[in-house]
Amino acid sequence: MFRAATDSPRIVAPAGRGAGVLYGLSLLAVSALVYVIGLRVFQIYDLQGLTIFAAGLFLFFVMAIISIQRIEIAILVWVVSISGFRTILLVDLPGLPDFTPDRLLLIWVICAGILRSLARPRPAFPPYLPDFLVIAHTLYLLGSCLTANPEAFNMWTRSYLMPAAGYFFGKYLMSDVRWFQRLVYLLVAINLYMGLTSVAQHFHWNALVWPKTILTTQHSFINRSVGIFIQPGVLGIFIGMVLPFQFYLHLTARSLVARVLHMGGILLCMAGLLFTYTRSGWLATGVGLLVMAALGHRVYMRRLAIYGVVTVVIMGTGLLSLKQDAFLQERLETESTIEGRINVAATSYHMWKSHPLLGIGFRRFNDLAADYRETLEVPIYGLIKVSIDPNSTTHDIYISVLAEEGIVGAALQAGIYILIFRALLLTYRARKHTGDIVSLYFLPPVGATLATYIIGGGTFDYRFFESLNSHFYLFAGVLIAWSANRVTSVKTASVSSASP
Repeated sequence: MFRAATDSPRIVAPAGRGAGVLYGLSLLAVSALVYVIGLRVFQIYDLQGLTIFAAGLFLFFVMAIISIQRIEIAILVWVVSISGFRTILLVDLPGLPDFTPDRLLLIWVICAGILRSLARPRPAFPPYLPDFLVIAHTLYLLGSCLTANPEAFNMWTRSYLMPAAGYFFGKYLMSDVRWFQRLVYLLVAINLYMGLTSVAQHFHWNALVWPKTILTTQHSFINRSVGIFIQPGVLGIFIGMVLPFQFYLHLTARSLVARVLHMGGILLCMAGLLFTYTRSGWLATGVGLLVMAALGHRVYMRRLAIYGVVTVVIMGTGLLSLKQDAFLQERLETESTIEGRINVAATSYHMWKSHPLLGIGFRRFNDLAADYRETLEVPIYGLIKVSIDPNSTTHDIYISVLAEEGIVGAALQAGIYILIFRALLLTYRARKHTGDIVSLYFLPPVGATLATYIIGGGTFDYRFFESLNSHFYLFAGVLIAWSANRVTSVKTASVSSASP
């Protein structure tokens, strides 16, 4: 839906004959450019290419009109593109960022935002420190990338530029409750697709798997559902980050039919999470749901406790029934990956000791790891040989950050996490004074989503997957905007109550 006409940017017709002539010439120039491009496309790609060009041009103008009126719609389309669907249209450009929908939409939203801000100015609002830290951290890593590893510029755009944009989209454009609800429904729909794809891949229901590149792409993850990300760890964490919102929809549904449907979706996604065989995803999701119960104890605690007990029973029964599954047993009992992670953590520590301030450089761990690996004698655990998982990459977003980014980068990142946690506490405490729907109903699943990301990052390095990072920072931006609004409301209420 569009806003009322009074809320829409006013388009003022050019005044005067000179302005009218200039306006007409501009339209003529654009028409001529479109004609020349269309003619060239027809000469190279025949009628089929011209048809695709015309359709794309039509979508361009429709998207332009929608974006100026409702830039939130463009952001929702961007959310879809970063949720794994960037690979649907991927053109590899060596040495440059890939040609993908998420990057195109990022540029699009920024340009549309600039146009809308000119038509309807919307100033920045406090707190400003999170904004500063996000910008400083992103630019710091850009400098590290360009000086230490310029070939990784493509990776920087995915792992840091995209999330930074997500933060500002969340704080300044998506914190409105109505648009936040639409964002939740969109992510839940995407998560249902993720869960269905994971289950279908596990049981070899290939007709239900889309896109087919999931089945044809070569990878090293045998017997594990990889989803559209072609990475079981990312798929598992993604499902876990969205599951709290599915519980939110289920627990707040008014009709029995809606509750049953939402519970069916929850069970589907939990099965999809199980079949990724990702222990970090299992652990992070469990902790996230506990956080949701703690933050929403007034609304969600009793039902979530019941569901928790039922879930434990079901999963325990399921694991017992699958005990003959050799691969599942291996995932639950293997110690080699634990030893590999300990070795990687020790290697990261040695790297940081040799480069404490600025680190070894952006995305340099794999290049320099062989120079820092050594046999370890771990108290109680025993000896870990250097030959254990010698090609292992980083497995966390904390110690590895310290190794590659040094104290400066780690401090900036820690500052961002601290301010997000502070915003969570402020919003939680403000509900005593405001009692609004955001504090009571929306804060618990948002806190659970952020907690899932934070916990999962302890055993899985997904800094270089924009899907998880961008969603985390998107919700972080929304949360910080909420905290600013709630604190202002509390102060206003306090002043009003103190007035004679």
